[in-house]
Amino acid sequence: MGAWGIGNFENDAALDWLATLTDMKGLTDALRKVADAPAEPYLDADSCCAALAAAEVIAALCGVPGSKLPERMIEFVASYEGDCTASHLGLAMKAIARIDADSELQELFDEGGRDERWHGVLRELSERLSRAAGGQG
Repeated sequence: MGAWGIGNFENDAALDWLATLTDMKGLTDALRKVADAPAEPYLDADSCCAALAAAEVIAALCGVPGSKLPERMIEFVASYEGDCTASHLGLAMKAIARIDADSELQELFDEGGRDERWHGVLRELSERLSRAAGGQG
């Protein structure tokens, strides 16, 4: 994984995935690969990066975008004509929880001890998604 920061778009895997995004199926596939994965095999870092990028797209589609968004993501969100659903939000939150708890990506960031800044990025994304889910009721 080529990474230059703790942000969800500050790595090659997330940007490579985003470059291939064309529809909601791509979003849900990236999220399901992590959220619905069995405890084994191990959640690899690239899949985790793609799922976090997908969760960021869901957040933006649901009206709670992050900051410093890639142009490709802004274009996708602007062109999307569907609704943000509770199902998408739940899937994104489940994927984030799995990544945060036990994944190769989590181990890479926590290698020298718990990286509170990285965990904070995930927590902030989860909070945005929770706010969006609360607004749907």
